[in-house]
Amino acid sequence: MTRTGRGPLVSADRLDRLAAALVLLVVALAPLPAGSNRPLPWMVWAAVLGLGYALHLAVMVRAQPNRPPRLLAHGMVVVLALAAPAFGLVQVAAASTGMAAPLATVSSSATALGVVRMVSYAAFFGLVAEAAGDPGRARRMAWALVAIVAGYALWLVAAQAWQGAGEGWAPFVNRNSRATFLGMGLCVGLVLVLDRPTAPAGKTARLQRMAWGLALWLGLVLVSVALLQTRSRLGFAATLAGLAVVKFVLRRRITGRFWRAMAETGAALALAAGIGLAGFGGDLVERGVFMQANAGTRAELYAQVIGMIGDRPWTGFGLDGFPLAFQGYHAPPVSPSRSWDQAHDSYLTLWAELGLVAGSLPLLALLIAALRLRRIARAGPEAAAGAVGALGAMTVAALHSLGDFSLEIEANTLFLLAVIGVGLAPGTVPDGGGPQRKT
Repeated sequence: MTRTGRGPLVSADRLDRLAAALVLLVVALAPLPAGSNRPLPWMVWAAVLGLGYALHLAVMVRAQPNRPPRLLAHGMVVVLALAAPAFGLVQVAAASTGMAAPLATVSSSATALGVVRMVSYAAFFGLVAEAAGDPGRARRMAWALVAIVAGYALWLVAAQAWQGAGEGWAPFVNRNSRATFLGMGLCVGLVLVLDRPTAPAGKTARLQRMAWGLALWLGLVLVSVALLQTRSRLGFAATLAGLAVVKFVLRRRITGRFWRAMAETGAALALAAGIGLAGFGGDLVERGVFMQANAGTRAELYAQVIGMIGDRPWTGFGLDGFPLAFQGYHAPPVSPSRSWDQAHDSYLTLWAELGLVAGSLPLLALLIAALRLRRIARAGPEAAAGAVGALGAMTVAALHSLGDFSLEIEANTLFLLAVIGVGLAPGTVPDGGGPQRKT
């Protein structure tokens, strides 16, 4: 850091450390206001993230002129993701000019808010990319993200013990969104525990490693208990799938044998699931008995949402316009006593709001990110941990989104983007160079 006439006031490294601190602060605070599932938190985080990213880029130009924004290394992912809010702007413009349906959004204000929220995700991802460029800092960020999840797990377990169901003190809006958050954190934590670097030689170092490892495993047990206490059936199943991805990728990298890795993964997951359900999952098993009745209700709901999509397959009803648009399709046998402001399927929601083309672009962006993470995971031990954890977290989010709206909860989306950004960090090149060639 220097204060001479033409030198930078802040070093590039310190800027990146500030970006990491901002990312972690937002991830830590986002679950508190009902998972940031309200317009006010959307606007607050959009202002904080937009201003933070703009300042970072502006000061970095002075601190390290030859360094391009690291977001450029993920250009195709970002372009595809931003295409969705760009189409939302088209929907708002069509409504403001009086253009007839089906291009116009059913709610200009809701769509405009949705555009702001989705653009803020790009700013957040940009901050993660800047902060995680240093491998050591990226790993520390991953540990910090797991620590945040463990902190909320402790809160949830304490609330359960104090208030029974714990709903009065618990963050997020429902058990499923909490389960997604905990499940993603559990996948990242498992990778970090299993893929820890070899300790230095010496008895003291070995004892410290054993003590630290025990503390880490206890933290994962705490997160697991909190997850089971949510009684989220789909959250439990999706987390098991995410953990299976983590275990399989790590074991195959070590053994080099597909079927051996599959067998070891299956055995480990069956044992973990059995112990968890036997010790803490009584309520989860009890709720599973009523799954068939709930599945029937969801099938009827999905049928009506698919009918919506059929009426506007290419343009949708407007970003964040589902609650208003569905009122015209809501009919028995879907219960009229409830307000269905979510489709309980993130994929159907995207297609109903943005159409089949624009609504698929964020999914394509995530698919490309997953393919890059898979390539990074194969690169070697140093690069693999963050990428494998991100693949596990993406599995949890992708499967849970089939039957709920966890990724419509901003806190979950921010956590997932942070994990993906950390996992993709080895795909960027050292400072001063351009972005790595993309595939």
